[in-house]
Amino acid sequence: MGIAQLPLTTLNSVIAASALAADLLPDLPTPSVGALGVSVAVMNLTGCWFGAMPVCHGAGGLAAQYRFGARSGASIILLGVAKALLGVLFGESLLDLLRAFPRALLGIMVLAAGLELARVGQTLNYGAPDLWEDAAVAATAGTGKKRRKVSEEERSRRWTVMLVTTAGILAFKNDAVGFVAGMLCHYAYSVTEWAERKAAEMRRRGRRGGERAPLLRS
Repeated sequence: MGIAQLPLTTLNSVIAASALAADLLPDLPTPSVGALGVSVAVMNLTGCWFGAMPVCHGAGGLAAQYRFGARSGASIILLGVAKALLGVLFGESLLDLLRAFPRALLGIMVLAAGLELARVGQTLNYGAPDLWEDAAVAATAGTGKKRRKVSEEERSRRWTVMLVTTAGILAFKNDAVGFVAGMLCHYAYSVTEWAERKAAEMRRRGRRGGERAPLLRS
């Protein structure tokens, strides 16, 4: 079960969580993929000795917390303190309360989190982290970065890769399949672009080689 969980945890709790944090909170330091991976590993390797359930960060939880007002690390501290107090004061009696929680309300909250995740797709061609480049001089607002302009062809390519990834996840109900499908689509575009550049370079060389006759004759 642990081996089967590795692709999902790596994508959703490490890679996606880091990318989503950069999109939702661009003014705060973005946790790196390595830092999130170490954090998840330490939590699980430590908690298992005390009977804890497997835990992770998760892009879905981040999106839901952001949608309902969380904007800093203090919100997570308050959430943890509240959960600890409820567990200590009420114990297993909370199970009856959780079972009585209206499912319609829970569905609305899950839908809100899903919409927040979907909204991130709007920034794919505008404010995504990979579109920001270091500038030689400080850009406006003193960030020291500038946003790379994306052509219409590249916009279409980025959208297609995202849609192929989403389709793979939904069709096979497996994040790993969607990830592989998206990567194959991306590299297919990269190979095509490389081949077009090589062909154009060969055509230029051919034209230069065939222009040996002088333009002016004496």
